Amino acid sequence: MKKNAFGPGQIWHPRRKRETIAKVMEFEEAEVYDEQGNGQPVHMYMLTREFPKYHYVIIDEIVDNYLHPEHPHAVAYLITHSSSFNNLKVTDDLYIHSLIDLKDSYVTRDKFLIHVNDLGTMPYGIFNIDRLRKSLSDF
Repeated sequence: MKKNAFGPGQIWHPRRKRETIAKVMEFEEAEVYDEQGNGQPVHMYMLTREFPKYHYVIIDEIVDNYLHPEHPHAVAYLITHSSSFNNLKVTDDLYIHSLIDLKDSYVTRDKFLIHVNDLGTMPYGIFNIDRLRKSLSDF
């Protein structure tokens, strides 16, 4: 799959679920600069086995894989049926359309790094990513 086939807010079903995934740790004020002086936010990734069982993911952004540029990663929220981990209950106003039933679903506040090759062949819907981000930050 091509990197540009994925977009923010899209819902994807993972073809492969790993026992350990990387949790995204974000820093408010940290950034690095490229040759032109443009700042890029710094993310740190921590491997963890502490995450709810998930069925789908919502893409927040696609990030480059510098070791294997042909295999980018998705920074994604997990869709789960678990209300633990301080997850946000999915409401109708958070998504634009969906091919799956989201009435008993929750979205993780944390983001995780998912290899795009682990994702399925088509999106199952789309969240309003700005509204989702705001709801998660207000929650």
